[in-house]
Amino acid sequence: SLEIATEQALSLGSVSLVLNIPAGVEVIGVQSKLNGGQLDYQVVGNQLRLGWYHVEGQLTEAGQTLVELQINANRDVKASEWSLGDETEMTDVWAQAHAGATLRIPSLKIGASALSVYPNPVVQQLGIRLPLQSSARLNVEVLDAMGRVVLSSDFEANSGVFAQQVAVEGLAKGQYMLRVLEQNAQGSVLHSTRFVR
Repeated sequence: SLEIATEQALSLGSVSLVLNIPAGVEVIGVQSKLNGGQLDYQVVGNQLRLGWYHVEGQLTEAGQTLVELQINANRDVKASEWSLGDETEMTDVWAQAHAGATLRIPSLKIGASALSVYPNPVVQQLGIRLPLQSSARLNVEVLDAMGRVVLSSDFEANSGVFAQQVAVEGLAKGQYMLRVLEQNAQGSVLHSTRFVR
């Protein structure tokens, strides 16, 4: 996942975001990280168009995440490759634009996927193997074909090979994606692979 944060403390009434999606990246879901309000989005071609509004407004802190994008990417993506369209605007509850408000988009590293799963197809227990250079916090997610997260768990892992069994017998038959977000002192790396239940 990729978090888009505001650099300033703002009183927000609405956010209109037009995000140009770099080649090789697919946005499969968007979650608001703001309390309440209404979020709508659509992906048109290589643009994500997102609208959020809240009638009473919300105060955000500097560095607070506004939205989290669930993405698939087949390569490393630099922060500079994401660009905002001209229509991007953040306003207060009186629809006055916040001039000079900036958003922060982190870069995204795709691990040369050393992530492996077995057996595939799987019946009950999915085995996960991921070599780690250093100790890391891992967020392991299983997504269905629609991009919805159907299983999620967090692990603290030491350097070496992370090996874990995940119970998947409760999942319907079909194609799934396994995503592992590795967070270590150097930053975040997203690993992903597909499997069949």
